[in-house]
Amino acid sequence: MASITSVSGDTRLRLGNEEFMRRMAFGNNWKKLVVSFRATVADQPGNIVGGNLAVGVSSGTAAGFLSASTTDFFGVQYNSASYNYNRNVGYYSNPTNNNNQQTIRKVGASIVASSFSTNAGTAGALNSTIGPGPGPVVLILVRDLSATTITAQIFYGNQSTVTRYQSIQNAEEANIGTQAPATGMAAVACGPLYDTLSISWASASPYFEISDITTARIE
Repeated sequence: MASITSVSGDTRLRLGNEEFMRRMAFGNNWKKLVVSFRATVADQPGNIVGGNLAVGVSSGTAAGFLSASTTDFFGVQYNSASYNYNRNVGYYSNPTNNNNQQTIRKVGASIVASSFSTNAGTAGALNSTIGPGPGPVVLILVRDLSATTITAQIFYGNQSTVTRYQSIQNAEEANIGTQAPATGMAAVACGPLYDTLSISWASASPYFEISDITTARIE
């Protein structure tokens, strides 16, 4: 079960093979959505094998991404066979960069639609708890109601990449005014109802900690 932990006065939600789901105040009434939070992965001696981070939106709270009978999930899955650990810098990274990162729709036990999605940042870096502190994760979803598709872009970064983060953020803020996908964004067929935020980490060890979770409806 997900638990609340406090580290140096910073309260975080800790996930270990678990999913955080929270119905959004504006429900399904959105076209452009920004999800942001800070994240860190517990330090361990060696690489993470089989970690799977999924960030997105679900239809209701009954059966999310980790369920064997998912109602309807749409978002980005960052699924790597192994996250390599760089102890000198203090973060885990996907050695194949964005090749294991996909924009997906999951219904039931199956991924019914998907497309590779470009990742911005330091090889998809996820900070460790001994790294420079929790790093930003920002997901942007742009829904085209007439085409029944959503375009997605996600950014992971550690705090040492704050300058790069700002440049990516500025670029995405400029793009989010339109429904046309920008370079590196992927349009994938979606369902009719997404009213719930979903963040999951499919690994019992090490645990994954998140804080400062924000959902912002742009339109």
